Amino acid sequence: MPAVAYIFAQQILALITVVNPNYVIQGYQGALMTIASATSAIALSVFVMQRLTLAEGLAVVVHCFGFVAFLAILWVMGTCSHPCGALSQSRQPLTFLLLAFRTESQRIRHLLRFRRRE
Repeated sequence: MPAVAYIFAQQILALITVVNPNYVIQGYQGALMTIASATSAIALSVFVMQRLTLAEGLAVVVHCFGFVAFLAILWVMGTCSHPCGALSQSRQPLTFLLLAFRTESQRIRHLLRFRRRE
């Protein structure tokens, strides 16, 4: 626990230095930040322990909604053409390259021919 508190304190002081280049880190400030971070971690674990399951449940819900939002963005930003219609386009999407060839050797030969053109 003390090592984690020390690393957290050093990261906070480094962020302060990035924001304000004129700031000079003093030795006692790192010690005070380490004590403050360890104290806050202990206080959180003692007083917020009853609500930890609620926080974990909320984190799962937020991650699920974020995953759905991520998939929706990928779906909307993806190509709309059918893989078979990709021959008429100048740039072939990845789905065409993965679905058009039946064997791995055909796929490799096509990719090598495509790289030679560039």
